[in-house]
Amino acid sequence: MTQYSSTGGTATSRPGETAAELTQTARQATQRVKETAGEALNDVRHTLSNQASSLLNEQRTLACSKAEGFADALRQSAASVRERDPALGRFMSGAAEHVQNLASYVRGNDFRDMYRKTEQFARQHPAIFLGGLFVAGTLAARFLKASHERGEAPPFDPSGGSFGDGYTPEDDYERERSSYSTPTSESRISSQWPE
Repeated sequence: MTQYSSTGGTATSRPGETAAELTQTARQATQRVKETAGEALNDVRHTLSNQASSLLNEQRTLACSKAEGFADALRQSAASVRERDPALGRFMSGAAEHVQNLASYVRGNDFRDMYRKTEQFARQHPAIFLGGLFVAGTLAARFLKASHERGEAPPFDPSGGSFGDGYTPEDDYERERSSYSTPTSESRISSQWPE
């Protein structure tokens, strides 16, 4: 039996097929589409997760290598300082050992585990955690400021320029200050009296 739809097309139906059967068929088709889309989404999610994990592992390895290099340099500096100041040399050696231990810990643990442990510590000891963040931020700021004062380019300059080319913000201040001329007392006096 052929039925005509309101859009002008024809739709064929099998004899004995009811509206309930058509609804059931549509639901099954919808369910299959949902399952297929869900599987595709899971595949994409899995691929992105693997790529992110790979990138994090590469960055972790690079950071650990740099930290170990820093620890070695600190040990060498401690050896040369120890002759002049034994207490400072011992402090620097201890700091090098802590940096080396941190690098080994990061290299040997998964980021998710470190995140969970850090979160747990922050919840148990919020004052210590916030104090540590403050100290780390202060040290980072001092390091960046010292790098800038030595004339090294900062690691990131959003304006696209570099401060390492001899430019300093004080240059703008001096240039602006010199553009405003203030009359001297001699010029004020001479302008008050006609010649």
